[in-house]
Amino acid sequence: MVSISPVISRLSTFIALLLICPALVLTGCGKDELGGTFQPPDQDPEDNDLGPKSPLEVGTEYWFSMNRSYKRTSESDSSGATQGEAQAVGHMCIKITEVKDTATEAYQTEAETLIMADVQVRGSSPGSTNLDFSDQSGEANTGPAVDDLTQNLWLQNLTVPSTNHGFDSPQSTQFNTQHAPRPPVTSLANLPFFEVRQLESREWSGWINTGGDLVGANSFTSDMLKYFQDTYGSDITADRTRFRFKFIVPPQTCEEFTEPASCNANNCTWGRPSEGGMSACFRLYSMLYIWRDNISGDAVPNGAPELAGDILHLLELNYYEDGSLQSAREEISPDVLGAGENLPAELPQCQANCLTAHVDHFGSFTSDPAYPAPCGF
Repeated sequence: MVSISPVISRLSTFIALLLICPALVLTGCGKDELGGTFQPPDQDPEDNDLGPKSPLEVGTEYWFSMNRSYKRTSESDSSGATQGEAQAVGHMCIKITEVKDTATEAYQTEAETLIMADVQVRGSSPGSTNLDFSDQSGEANTGPAVDDLTQNLWLQNLTVPSTNHGFDSPQSTQFNTQHAPRPPVTSLANLPFFEVRQLESREWSGWINTGGDLVGANSFTSDMLKYFQDTYGSDITADRTRFRFKFIVPPQTCEEFTEPASCNANNCTWGRPSEGGMSACFRLYSMLYIWRDNISGDAVPNGAPELAGDILHLLELNYYEDGSLQSAREEISPDVLGAGENLPAELPQCQANCLTAHVDHFGSFTSDPAYPAPCGF
């Protein structure tokens, strides 16, 4: 998990520099807003005139766990289970079948690289095609009723509903690489992958725009920020009382760090790498947002009118160096902060009416033999 440190600059100045300066150098090491020093990706030795090939490869398998919940209270019963909790849990299995790479002759005229993959969804119970849904209070007895309670979680719309999701068997699905996972298009197509390469011909600068020849080009992080500016006003990113964010750009290599402390201190991540196996230090692109919002009108769940009102919202997204999703985390809780109080690095401990969601990458379909693999295609 990425640690948060104090904000060191105002984004309004950063955006202005991007628009008017021929080059911009990022400084700092894992600070809020700008993250670490940018390092260009390694060049593929088989590059042709169309540029480096996509690091995403046909045949790669991705096994994700999904969990989202509504906690009416933070109190636990004698078994340790949260009282009055409604949740939906399951697994999503993705296997790349084709990479429509703009760095190939066949797709060089396309607007972006598209990923074709077979997708299958399973519950946590063996053989279940629906997500396993439940409500300890007994009020939400169906998948749609549980989904109603958690409808304000972005990660619900960025994955699948509890039932009738259409992925009972492997389905060929197209994924975008140059669309951030944000409203108004919160769909599965925009979550698992992003274009990590810098592509001058597509006016795309990868994870973050660092200026130079790509001043003004779009990036994955700037596309995310556009949602907040369009929705809450262009000044939102400079107002710490309403919005806080952090980007991390990992260094060129992380293999030299052999223990967690030095790894995390150098904008690398300690954990299980994408290929599975023992914990190690590896590169991870990370972004985290915290903002104030309000649940009202049609956004108030039918089964939970108590969720109406001012809220604090957190979203964290982490991607491996090839542009595939490592994890996503989301929290929504009542706004207990003062009106003029700066937003914290993490949300305050939620005592009641808490919404949470997680999407976590396990590895390939059979990467954990001790766990009954839900993916079998």
